Formats: sequence, structure tokens, C-alpha cells
Amino acid sequence: MLDKIKRIFSQREAWSHKDWAILAVGLGVFGVLSLGNMARWSIWFDEAYGVYLIRHSFAEVAAFTAADVHPPLYYWLLKVWQMLFGSSEIALRSLSMVMVAVAIVFMYLLVRKSFGRRVGAWTMLLMALSPMLIRYSEEARMYGMAMAIVAAATYVLVSATERPSRRKWILYGILVSLGMWTHYYTAIMWLAHWVWRYMTVRTTTAKKTARAFWTKEWVWTHILAVALFLPWLPHMVKQMANVQGGGFWIHPITATTPFNFLTNIILYRENHEVSSWLAILMLAIMTGIVVAIVLAYKKLRAGQKETLRLFMVMAFVPMLLLLALSLPPLRPSFVDRYLLPSIPFWFGLLGISVATVLAKQKARVALPATVLLLVGLSLGVAHVYTVGNYNKNANDPLPIRQTVRQMQQLGAVGQPILSSSSWRFYEMHYYDTERNPVYFEATDNLTWGSYDMLRYNPYRKVYGAPDFAKEHGGTIWYVGDWKAGSPILPRQGSWEVLREVKVDGIPDNQSTIHAVEIRLK
Repeated sequence: MLDKIKRIFSQREAWSHKDWAILAVGLGVFGVLSLGNMARWSIWFDEAYGVYLIRHSFAEVAAFTAADVHPPLYYWLLKVWQMLFGSSEIALRSLSMVMVAVAIVFMYLLVRKSFGRRVGAWTMLLMALSPMLIRYSEEARMYGMAMAIVAAATYVLVSATERPSRRKWILYGILVSLGMWTHYYTAIMWLAHWVWRYMTVRTTTAKKTARAFWTKEWVWTHILAVALFLPWLPHMVKQMANVQGGGFWIHPITATTPFNFLTNIILYRENHEVSSWLAILMLAIMTGIVVAIVLAYKKLRAGQKETLRLFMVMAFVPMLLLLALSLPPLRPSFVDRYLLPSIPFWFGLLGISVATVLAKQKARVALPATVLLLVGLSLGVAHVYTVGNYNKNANDPLPIRQTVRQMQQLGAVGQPILSSSSWRFYEMHYYDTERNPVYFEATDNLTWGSYDMLRYNPYRKVYGAPDFAKEHGGTIWYVGDWKAGSPILPRQGSWEVLREVKVDGIPDNQSTIHAVEIRLK
């Protein structure tokens, strides 16, 4: 089987200016769609935590994130990125856009190797219109970086399988380790590599298969990857134990969880949002995708089938593994964004299937299904623009910037803003000004590691709201979280509510973020 892969890769087209044009157009479309939406939405907690974190030294970044739930590599890179490009929303978020673009380039190279320029162009088009890629290219989080590392590692793995060399295997081991230093759930992508390798080297007997699988290069590559990750391994074990032992915010999986993932990939909508005509459209798209994959598989040559299987494994296996890891006795861990490194492979699979079917089948059969897919992706991108970084887990549109800006416009010079919680403080501090500084009520009894940056630091910490208000003329802004009814006020003191901030365009029952101007009685 390895010989078949080598033969198919040896038939590649020569690189030309057409390839540069395809990359330029595809990345241009993706970049415009990403940048056009990047600064429209507020920095929210996950981003704000990272932005606040990089105020500290590189060693402190590692120490603080060790108490949280993620490894430090992305935060280190974000700190360097911020030093180079500044702290604006676009500057901070553009790192993710660049990383997703890197992943797209590696997908093009990987598809082009086996299927040629035309199929690569189709893949570029679909990835440029991917709602999930656009959405997470606009967020200052590590998911874009994880995508880039996994895409690069997969390309190197295929290249090392095609034409083995020590340098390629060393590079692959380094990339595997970098993935783990970026996000722990890249591990499911590396396991998907194992599945593909097993399918590739499988022979007539288990003994021969084991010998072909456990080659010296493969073993030493993973020893290298583990050795490079070893300094952080104790922290990972502790973090995973805390999450599994103490509970987490992730909900249990249900029968609709896989379908919810698919509707987000195409339409960027939750399963319950796909109704009426959207439900019919999604059903037609899913049917067309299945038919296209089956028809394409039948038309491809043997070596190309192996590459198509690689994309199928990288798309489906991580989803299945994460579902399995969410079953009892383990606590749930299925979140769509944890599977983001697999999204480029979904679109590689779609690009290969669509281009093959269009070339091999009659247009009247393949074209309607392709048009429906493009319509679905376009609707998904439009929905990304509509809802922005809406927190689907908390069902909150997160109007942090708008809320803070209104308080700053309405408040007197020097009038402070007091947050009822540390997590809102992280978010609002990004929009902090000297005119209306942001503070928070001390909650030092919290056990969350994300609070450690505030736990041992008196910066902007308020222990008694009444005394704090007296220091500032008796009137302050207070930000609390409530779903309905009366505002949440400081636990200490007697207060008079002067006015409430209501963000334009956000119905009162759609956000828990409310601000009131209050006066100490």
C-alpha cells in the first residue's frame, strides 16, 4: 500500500504561477471575510483571560496557566505578537487568522499532491467559505494555532510516509509536541494519524502489520515528542484530574450531539436552530455530501483512495474519539471548538469529493448538490456576521464593549465601574480607561485557577463596596449578571438605583450583562 501512495505522489503536477494565483485568491477571500468581522464584537472572557495573562512575564504566564486548564505555548506566542503589533482587537485576534490561513495552505498542498491543481482550487474555495474557520479566525484563542500545527504535521507525516527521511520524522515529532503545548485535545488528532497509519500498513497477518507499524522511525519520533512535552506533563495530569474530579461546565452528550456539530460546520447554527427551510436545506446538503463521497471513492485510483481515506479518518475519528471520551465514567468533554483542527480535513474531504464528482459525473447530477453546499456555507458565513462571538454555551450575546462604553459616556469623570465578578473584570478591564477605571469585588475564596492572577494581587480589588463608594463621592457604576427581575446589587450597604444601562439592539432577556448607576444611601 505504501508503494501505491508513493506512485500517486510521483505523478504530481509541476508548481506554477497558477498555484500562487489559487492561493492568493483563496486566502484573499478568507482574509476579507475574517477581517470584515474581526473588530465588531467584544473581547469575551476566554480572550480577556489571555489578554490579561500576557501582561505578565513569560515565566509568570506559564505559572498562571498551569493553575488553569491550558498549556502555555499559545499565550507565549500571543505575548510576542502583542509586542510586535499592539493590543487592539484586530492586532490580538489577527494571530488566529494567520494561523488558520497557514492551515488552509497546508490543506491545499496536501490535496494538490494527490489530486492536482483543480481539486486543490475547489478545496481552497470551500475552506475560504467555511463558517467555523472564519468564526475562530476572529478569536484570540489557541484554536487557530492548533489547526495550523495539525495541518502541518499531517503534511509532514504524508511526506515522511512517501519519502522517509530522518529530518522529516524529527520535524513530525516536534510538531506533535508543539500541538500538545498548544491544546491537549490535539492528542485526538495524533490518534487519528495512528488510525490512518494502521490502515496504510495493514497486511495479511497481525505480526507483519505490527512490524510495519512499529518501525524504528515511528517509535523514536514519538519518544522525541513525549520528551519535548515532558516538562509540562505533570501540569497536564493535574489539570485533567481537576477537570475530571471537580466537574466542568460542559454538558453531557446526547443523540443530537454529532448532528449539532455538522450543522455548525455548514450553517454555523445549533441543531435546534435548523428548522423549516433550513432543515430541508441541511438534509439535502448532508445527503449530497454522502453521495458525493461514495461516488468519488468509486472513481478514484488506488493511491488517491488512500489519501481520501486520510481525510475521512482525520474528519471522523476525532469526533468519534471525543464522543467516547465524554461517556461515563468520564465527565463530558465534547465541545465543537475542541474539534476545530479536524475542520480543514472536513473541507478537504468535501473539496476532493465535489471536484471529482463534477469531473466524472454529468453536470445535471453533481451541480445542484454543489450549489446547495455553497448556499449553505454562504448562509453560515452570514450567520457568523450576524451573531458574532455569541456565547452558545451560556446563550449570551456578550455586549461587554457596548456596556462599558455607555457607562463611560454617561458617567462623570473619575466615576469608577465596579464588577460583581472576576470574570467580568477580565472582560471589562480590556476597555478600561483612566477616566472611568474598572474594579471588581474581591472573591478570594474562589478555587478556580483562572482567578490566581487576581488572588494574590491588590490591583483594582475592592473588599467593601460601601467604603469604596464613599471614596468616590457615593455614586458608582455596578455591573452584575442576572436573567430577569431586579438588578443584582452589592451584598453590603443600602443602595439607590439611579439608572440602568441597556445596550441598543440587545433585548433585555438575551444577555446576563447589566449595569446600573447606584448611590449609597
